[in-house]
Amino acid sequence: MAVACDALPKGWNTLAMLWNALATVILAMSVAETPAAANPHGPWGRPEAVAIEGYAGHAMEPFISCDGKVLLFNDRNSPSDQTDLHWAESVTDIQFRYSGRIKGANGDALDAVPSMDCQGDLFFVSTRTYFQTRSTIYRARFNGGSVRDARVVPGLATAKIGLLIFDAEISPDGASLYAAEGTYDALGGPWSADLFLAERNAVGFSKSSRSSRLLAKINTDQREYAPSLSHDGLELFFTRLSGWSIWPTLTIEHATRNTATDAWGPSRTIASITGFVEAPSVSRDGRRLYFHMKMEDGMHRIFLVRRN
Repeated sequence: MAVACDALPKGWNTLAMLWNALATVILAMSVAETPAAANPHGPWGRPEAVAIEGYAGHAMEPFISCDGKVLLFNDRNSPSDQTDLHWAESVTDIQFRYSGRIKGANGDALDAVPSMDCQGDLFFVSTRTYFQTRSTIYRARFNGGSVRDARVVPGLATAKIGLLIFDAEISPDGASLYAAEGTYDALGGPWSADLFLAERNAVGFSKSSRSSRLLAKINTDQREYAPSLSHDGLELFFTRLSGWSIWPTLTIEHATRNTATDAWGPSRTIASITGFVEAPSVSRDGRRLYFHMKMEDGMHRIFLVRRN
C-alpha cells in the first residue's frame, strides 16, 4: 500500500492530508530526479508499462492471479478519495481489458490491496470496522468479478488502535499470509512497518511463532511492507521505505531461501526499478513482476519487469 497514509482510517484524515501533501511534493521532486535505469544490471529487465483498456484512473497495488488471466488492483488510496477494488482481464501479459469494480467488495471506507489464492478466495484490506475490531483483513470468494458476504478474517486484530495491518498477500495455496503491520497517528504513517507471517488455523489465521525467525534478516529499522511470495515459496518480494520521512527512498526488494521452511536471507534491491515504486506481485512462473509507480503527473500506473 502506498506509504502516504494510505490505510489511515477516515477519522484521522484532516491532519494526515496536510502532512501527506508536503511529503508527496518532496518525494515527487526526488523521483523526478531519478529516472528508471536505461541499462539495468542484474537479472531483471527494464520496466514496461501495463495497459488497462477502458480505464484511465489511478491503478495501484496490482495482483496477478495464479492463471495470469485476472489483474486485481485498487484506485488511489489517498485519505480524500473513495478507494475501491477493481479487476481487469488479460489480453496479453502486459495488456488487460478493464472489467469494472469488484462487486460486493467495496464499502464506504478504504478497500484496497487485493490478493487471491489459487482456489479463488479473495483477501483485501479494509478499514470499515477498524475502530470497532482493530481488524483490517477481509476475505470473500471471487467469482467473475463479484464477491458475496465479505467478512473479517478472524485472528488478525492488532493489539491497539494506532497499530494497523495495512498490507497483506495470501499465499497461492491459501495456507499462509504475509502481511505488514505499521504504526499510524493523526499525522499519518506508517512511522514504522515490519512484515510478519500468519498461518491458517481452524477459525482463521494467527501470527506464526516462526515469523520472527523467518524474517529476522528482512525486517530492519526501515519500513518494510507490500509482500509478495513466489509460488514455490522460495522468493519474497517487498517494498522498503528508507531515508528521512520528508525525503525517502522507495525500493523493491528480493529475498530468497533454499527450502520453504528456511529463514529468508538478506534482500537485494531490484536495480532496474526506481522512483516512487511499490507493491510487487510476482507471476506464477516467476518470470514477471508487476508493481505500481507514481508518475511525474501524479498518476499511479502499473508496470512490470521481466526476469532476464
